[in-house]
This record gives sequence, C-alpha cells and structure tokens, in this order.
Amino acid sequence: MRRNYLVAAATSSALVAGLLLLSNFAAADPATETPVPSSVPAETRMEVKEPSLGPVMVEPNGEPPGQPPVSARELRDFVRQFRDTGREAGQMLKQLAKVKGTDEWQATLKEVISKAADCVKNVPAVSGDEQREAMNDCHNERLWDSINEIREQFVPPQEIKNVLNEIKRQTQELNRYKKQLAKLGGGTELADSLLAQVEVHKNNITNAAGRDQREAMQEYWDAQMWEEVNKIRARVELPREMKNVTRELTALQRDLKNRTLQKAFEYFGIDQAKLQTSVAEKQATVEQVNALVQAGNTEEAFALVQDSIYEGWHPGDVRHFSGMMRDTYGRLRGLRDTEIKEQILSLLKGIVDTFNEGDYREARDGLVQFTDQLQRFDRLFRPYYRGEREFDDRTSAALEKLESLIQQKLEKGERTPEVKKAEPVPAEATQ
Repeated sequence: MRRNYLVAAATSSALVAGLLLLSNFAAADPATETPVPSSVPAETRMEVKEPSLGPVMVEPNGEPPGQPPVSARELRDFVRQFRDTGREAGQMLKQLAKVKGTDEWQATLKEVISKAADCVKNVPAVSGDEQREAMNDCHNERLWDSINEIREQFVPPQEIKNVLNEIKRQTQELNRYKKQLAKLGGGTELADSLLAQVEVHKNNITNAAGRDQREAMQEYWDAQMWEEVNKIRARVELPREMKNVTRELTALQRDLKNRTLQKAFEYFGIDQAKLQTSVAEKQATVEQVNALVQAGNTEEAFALVQDSIYEGWHPGDVRHFSGMMRDTYGRLRGLRDTEIKEQILSLLKGIVDTFNEGDYREARDGLVQFTDQLQRFDRLFRPYYRGEREFDDRTSAALEKLESLIQQKLEKGERTPEVKKAEPVPAEATQ
C-alpha cells in the first residue's frame, strides 16, 4: 500500500512539472511560440491555467495595508531635528538682519522657521498613516538644504573685517620694508609687486558678494601672502643678521683655541682639522656676504645667506655643541666607574659621527637631548663619582633607555633645518 502511494506521488510530481512547462509555452508571444503540430488530436490538447499567487493581504476595509506606525523614539527624534532646524535658521537670521542686501535670504529663513514650527506642532497631533505622511511631507521640504545654500553664500561681516585688517597690516609692513630697502640701496621691485598683489586681493574681496566673496577670500588665503612678506623682511634685516653671524663666528674661532675644549674634542673623537676647515669656509662666506651688502647687492647676498647659513649651519650651532661637549667631558673625568664611562661614550659615538660628517645642527640637537637625559641620572651616577660601589643592573637599565632615546633622535632621517638664528649659548660654554 505504501509503495502504491509513493508511485502515485511521483506520478503527480511529474504531471505538475509537465503542466508548468506547458504554461511557459502558453505565456509566450503567439507570434514566436512553437505551434502544436496538427497531427495531435484536439481532444488530447491540454488547457493550462495561470498559477495562482496566493491570497492578497487587505485591511478590514478592503484597502491594502499602510506603512508601519511611527514609534515614540522616531517621533521624538523628528521633533528634535526640526526644532534644531528652526533654531539654526533663527541664528542665521539675526546675522543677516545687520547686513544690507540680504532681504531675499531673510525671507527664505523666515519661511524655514515657520515651516519647522508647523512640523513640530502638527506631526505629534495626528497618528497612524496620517502622521507618517505628515512626517514625509516635512522631510520633503528639505529645510536644511535651504539653510546650507545660504550659508555657502553668506560671509559673516566679522570674518570679512578680519581679513581686511590682515591685508592692511601686510600693506603697512611692505611699505616700511620698501623704505628700508631703498636706504640699503637694494631694489624694491619685489616689494612693489607684493603691494600690487595685496591690493588686488583687497579689491576682489571688497567688491564681491555671496559665494564670489567667499571664493575671493579663499584665493587670498591660498596665496600665503605673509610668507612673501617675510621674504622681504629677511632681506631688510640682513645687515643686522650678518652682524650677529660675524660676532658668533669670531667667538667660535676663539673657543676653538681653548685648550680644555681641544682636549674634550680629542677625548670624544671630534675631527678638529675638518672643523677648522669648515670654519674657514664659513668665514669666507661671511666676508663675501658683507661685501655684497656694502655694495647694495642685497638680492645676491640674501641668496648666499639662505644657502650657507639658514639651510647650512650657523656658528651658534657649533658653539652650543662645543659648550655641551666640554661640560660632558668634565663630568666624565670625575666618573671613576669604567663600565659606566664606556657606555656613555658608546652613546655619544653616534652624535660624534654625525658631527664629523658635517651635520653640525643635527649633532647639536642630538647632544641637547642626550645631556637633558643624562641629567636625569645624576642621582644614580653620584655614588660612582666616589667609587663607593660596583656597577648595578639599575643603572644599566637606565643607560639602555637613554641609548634608545638617542638612537630614535639620530634615526629620524635627514630634514631641512628651520633654525635661522643662533640659539642662546650657555654662560658656562663661553668661560
């Protein structure tokens, strides 16, 4: 009995599959469907009906189901959003009220405030599908788009005032530098060119409005006029800067004759012959720059200073380095523990190598950090100056940490120095 039931089920499945296949032919375009051969008797042809999609869900009133009801949280977020919209529009309206020619924007913002208030009031007052439709209507108003469109075009008066004040200061500075350049006998073409550019930016900002005014201000900021003004200032202050460089170079030459410093350099492995050569080359450069300044050729003199001192090395860098090395030498001479002394010397080797390669500014920066860290270990080192106890693991760990810090400093890679003036030299470095 069970076997007969299975056979009947299989037969029914095959029949259903055949009916579905025939329904595909029945749904095809009559112009393209394959005709049934006339040899097939009409009584054997089957009429296939379109399959049913099942019952259609309807509301009790016979209408299709509506959207899901608005949740309490969704309604709360909606009310908060449109309150914020009205508040933002009100703040912008206060700013526009003080600006002439913004009547159209003010009218738009008033309309935004009114519509936002209506949404906050009316949507919570209804329910069901009506509430959902009311919310959709409020979102379709796109009130925030109206606010953002005005914000993109409107520039606050205070912002415009700040930019114009900045342009005014630049104009004053350029006129002052122009007079000083004329006294030095140098050309004023660059100052005149910058004055013209600043005036163009001022006119563009003043005469524009809305989005054009914002773009004019952005063009002024992109021009980075203060950097150009500072180039003029550097040329004007060149004579005074060269006096400082000359004074520092003379002091450095005197320091290098100091016997204690010579011993310190010899102790740490400083290539004194190469340093003397570099100092002599710098002396020649300084004399050349001073001659160009005296002749009124400030353009060529500034280019030489830019390449040799600002982007090269300043005598003050070497003086600062020398003073710190001399101090470190004095401290190591009083250190009796040989193992600690050797580890400190190994730490200094990377800095010394950098100095001997001619990277005086980089070596000075490394030595500044080294001496700062070394001072932190004074409490640990103090017993070893008296030779009271042996080297311990605590000091070893401190020195390993110090080594890591120095290596990080020296392995940062090459960079363009930004120091343009000598840093103050410690008093003990000049004694």
